[in-house]
Amino acid sequence: MLKSILSALTSRWFLTLVAALCLAALVWFLGPLVAVAGAFPLEDPTVRLAAVFGILLVWALAMQWSLYRHRSANDRMVQALATATPAAKGDPNADAVGQETDLLRGRLRDAMEQLRKARFGGTWGQRYLYQLPWYLLIGAPGAGKTTALVNSGLRFPLAAEMGRTALRDFGGTRDCDWWFTDEAVLIDTAGRYITQDSQPAIDARVWKNFIGLLKRHRPRQPVNGILLAVSLPDLAAWSEAERKSHAEQLKLRLKELRGQVGSRVPVYVLLTKADLIPGFAEFFDDLSREEREQVWGVTFPLDDGKTADDAPVYRFPAEFDALTGRIARRVLDRVHAESDIQRRSLDALFPAQVAALKPAIADLLTVIFEPNRYEERPLLRGLYLTSGTQDGAPVDRLAETVTGSFGLERQVLPAGSGGRSFFINRALRDVVFAEAGLVGTDSGQERRRRLLRAGAVLAMLLAGLALAAFWANSFTENTALVAGVDAAAAKAAAELEPLSTGPRSLTKIDDTDFITIVPPLNTLRAIPDGWDDPPPLAMTGGLYQGNRLGRQSEAVYARALRTTLLPRVFLRVEEQLRRERGRPEYLFQALKVYLMLAGKGPLDKALVSEWMALDWMGSLPGPAYDGIRRDLRSHLDVLLAAPLSPLPPDDALVEEARQSLTRYPLAERGFAILRDRAEIQALADWRLVDNAGPLAGRVLIRPSGKPLSDGVPGLYTYDGFHKAVLPALPKVAKALVDENWVLGQPSSGPQAVASAQTLEKGILAVYLDRYARQWDELLGDVVIVPLRSLNQAADALNTLSGPQSPLKLWLSAMVRETTLAPGPQDKDKAGAPAGGPAGAPVSGGPLAGVAQQAQAAEKALDSTGTNAAYLARLAGVSLQPAGPPPGQPINDHFQALRILVQGEPGVPSKLDDALKLLGELYQQIARAANSPDQNGALLAGLTGGGDKAAVAAQLRTLTRDLPDPIGGMVATVAQSSASVSVGGARAQINKAWQSSVLPFCRAALDNRFPMVRGSTVDVTAADFAKLFAPGGMIDQFFNTNLRPFVDMTVSPWAWQKVDQVDLGIPPAVLDQFERAARIRDSLFPAGATAAKVVFEITPVELDAKATQVALDIDGQTLIYQHGPPRPQVMKWPGAEGTSSVRLGFGPPLPGEPAGIARQGPWALFHFLADGKLDSTPQPDRFTFAVTVGTRKAVFALRADSVNNPFGKNLLETFRCPTAL
Repeated sequence: MLKSILSALTSRWFLTLVAALCLAALVWFLGPLVAVAGAFPLEDPTVRLAAVFGILLVWALAMQWSLYRHRSANDRMVQALATATPAAKGDPNADAVGQETDLLRGRLRDAMEQLRKARFGGTWGQRYLYQLPWYLLIGAPGAGKTTALVNSGLRFPLAAEMGRTALRDFGGTRDCDWWFTDEAVLIDTAGRYITQDSQPAIDARVWKNFIGLLKRHRPRQPVNGILLAVSLPDLAAWSEAERKSHAEQLKLRLKELRGQVGSRVPVYVLLTKADLIPGFAEFFDDLSREEREQVWGVTFPLDDGKTADDAPVYRFPAEFDALTGRIARRVLDRVHAESDIQRRSLDALFPAQVAALKPAIADLLTVIFEPNRYEERPLLRGLYLTSGTQDGAPVDRLAETVTGSFGLERQVLPAGSGGRSFFINRALRDVVFAEAGLVGTDSGQERRRRLLRAGAVLAMLLAGLALAAFWANSFTENTALVAGVDAAAAKAAAELEPLSTGPRSLTKIDDTDFITIVPPLNTLRAIPDGWDDPPPLAMTGGLYQGNRLGRQSEAVYARALRTTLLPRVFLRVEEQLRRERGRPEYLFQALKVYLMLAGKGPLDKALVSEWMALDWMGSLPGPAYDGIRRDLRSHLDVLLAAPLSPLPPDDALVEEARQSLTRYPLAERGFAILRDRAEIQALADWRLVDNAGPLAGRVLIRPSGKPLSDGVPGLYTYDGFHKAVLPALPKVAKALVDENWVLGQPSSGPQAVASAQTLEKGILAVYLDRYARQWDELLGDVVIVPLRSLNQAADALNTLSGPQSPLKLWLSAMVRETTLAPGPQDKDKAGAPAGGPAGAPVSGGPLAGVAQQAQAAEKALDSTGTNAAYLARLAGVSLQPAGPPPGQPINDHFQALRILVQGEPGVPSKLDDALKLLGELYQQIARAANSPDQNGALLAGLTGGGDKAAVAAQLRTLTRDLPDPIGGMVATVAQSSASVSVGGARAQINKAWQSSVLPFCRAALDNRFPMVRGSTVDVTAADFAKLFAPGGMIDQFFNTNLRPFVDMTVSPWAWQKVDQVDLGIPPAVLDQFERAARIRDSLFPAGATAAKVVFEITPVELDAKATQVALDIDGQTLIYQHGPPRPQVMKWPGAEGTSSVRLGFGPPLPGEPAGIARQGPWALFHFLADGKLDSTPQPDRFTFAVTVGTRKAVFALRADSVNNPFGKNLLETFRCPTAL
């Protein structure tokens, strides 16, 4: 009982409770005397009681936390011991190691539940398993480890639960056992883990796994000590080599332990089975129980492991001699006390028997603990002789020595008997357990703990110094604050005096210079008044005086705001009213703010603050004034936070502003407010790219340059109208009516209600007008992409006419957005399609209030089973909606578009007809695009007429019936496709010309006569005929490729359009083909295959110096001798085919040529060119004169047709066109 009370009084929880109660008593009794900055915070008993309660609460929480932490640590350790470690993959011994480990844990499993509840050291101490010291008992098999523990006299609280009460229950330790005492945990390991001679690999693995487990869950101190058990009988019986081998095994195990646990663990050598030394039982037979529990052995001085000469193993001989000397002094007393002669002899020889063990013990200790420079020596703490029980045959070292020396037969001593233990209890309790804190910790762990402890101490020291410095600084700062507040207030008052005025008068204020008032206002605000920033941290700590000083400075600051800032804000708004007469919305807001400051309307503090902040952004722009603007906004917010004293307004200015506002339609301002509402701004835009399908970008563009992603604001959509605009209309109208006080009109009453209804309709009208404009603008700003190539045209036409036609998707989506009636509710109720006629059921908008009331009445009447229409007729009430629904004007405005897309009832839409024709056009274009010769196919299509022409004609007819701008858009597509077709055809024509005609034409005609006058090289007759004859190259090319595109009924010829598109070939090119046709007709009459001309030549005049002139054209001769002229018909070329022309005068004159001559196929035309052929008014008659020397003859030439080759420049002006 006394021990329990003492344990309770010395327990941690009791001592901390006493400390907490003492602190609580100090707070209760001395708290009222403590002053902080002149205040006594603990003077109130309620405050002190709360402080005492807080101290006790903190103590209770701390104890509970400590208890929880210790329990958690204990549970984690127990759980770790009971949890198996998975074996490594691929290990051949994995199964055996696993079985050993499972067996080891199986021995513990029964104890785990008890350990979870175990509390060692009594009720008050509550020492948990993880807090007890742990000792590892190691030794060879049969060393007596378990026997020593069982008979040690220690208390094992779990012995009853574990069933371990006597030595016979054990025999030998198979793997390892945990012995839980109330002072320590003893781990009895199997001897085979030390010797590792049966299954070395398995035993070594299990041994290392177990040590690793301890290290993992007790990282700082896995074990507090090692009990190294060595059997004295075995030690005495071993040979020197066996002792050395065993010692090396023990040394190796200790080295492994040192390596894994990371610290020097004290080693206590227990020499067990000392009772088998002859005379042991007789010598110590007279000892009482307390005497048997004493220590018999040597405890060495603590070895620091640094100096080799001070190693404990070197002290062993002297210490052991002292030990044997001590028992030798007791021999005489024991011999006198014994009456049995044999027992006397045993008593007398016992010291010698003990001394005889010295060499063997010394050899063992030397091998294990002797220092060397290559490794750290184990920490040998002590050596103790123990006896667990007196059982077995004694080992007589003296008898062995004597019998061995003299050859005598050894006498076998009788086996001892008894169940008493000797020299174990206090060796464990007073020496081993008492030194539980001696073990070092893991160097790494300890280094970290030392650093943490040093850091904690340093942090506390620095914190203490910082706190002291903080309080000293706070005291200094507050002292300076008290001294400086008055000076700051006086300075600010002096700065504000010339700038201030009374709150109800503006006689002293005639400027809106906000910059000059900011510094003094900042000075006042900086005085600690609770309106500026929170108290600086450096001035707190219970010493802050700003709050006391602030009450006066707050009043000064507030007065300064009213007398300097408020009048200037008021004057600034007056300036705005005078300056912004032409901006009605701005003027209205400015007037509202002005009247609020004048007390003529409800004050909206947020509006005033935001209004002035925006004004300062304009009047004080740029980064240079950022600080000024922030300060002004802050001062204004403080000013508005307190009640304002109204300022007298300028009534004339107010009336002028109101008159200006009456000229601005209120509905326009309502629409502006509606447009700027948050829910309206949050509406998503309607985008063409989202509604025209994924292929829209391939066929649709905007001439304005805007992207397809730009669309119509969400305000102007079906959902925007029904879900946002209609619900917001009454709110906006009411808000405007509520602001009628700004205009001097009533804001409530029947007149205000009527005004709100009228205003609502006006705002809706403005909105619907903007609605129509938005969609008209979009409709006029979307066109189909220009078709510039055949493949692109095919792709575009395919896209436009396909099932996902962007044109139809866009127009259909637009129809949905421009069909505002019926509304969503009416669609759900009636199932009516969009775009109903005027008078269709109205939507749920605010303008349908009367209709909704009527419909509600109808439902109510019908629910009673009464004929609603009949009763309504009797009452003179109409249940039908009054007037068209709100969105009907938009329906009407886009009615043509709706009919285009949706069609008339029972009739396909014209848009579908147009898309169908575009599809047929696509088929025509696609055939050409897919042809190997695209341009050839296009040319064949144009020259052959057929389906394409019919489709084009149908499209032209249909576009005249389509509304603008859709008709123009479809017409543009048809025109563009025709342009592409014609362009391809022209390219094909040009290609054919340049490849089949032009090369020969240029080779045959270039720089040759008669195409080039004066050329000495003639065009061959065959080449000329090949080019110009009927069916020749030029004629055939023209008829095949160009004839359908030429109007030959006019002169000169003209190009005619195909599908309303011109080929684009220059007229000069057509002139050459027309000239080629004239050459054909004049030189190849009646389909001749060779050039020929029939003409008549008549002599007209002969020079007097000549008697005659003779002309020979291809053998056809004309002779003229100043007689009557006779015409002569000639042909070119002549029948003789001489290809020559000769002319001569007679008689010959000396010194002059007799005539001229020309040779070649074009000799006639050379001759005529030399004779200067002149035309006459008649196209078939010409004259030419030939001069030879000084004589001259004149002839008349008459062609047989007006189509003749003698016309001026007919042949000379023809050139082969280089490109068409």
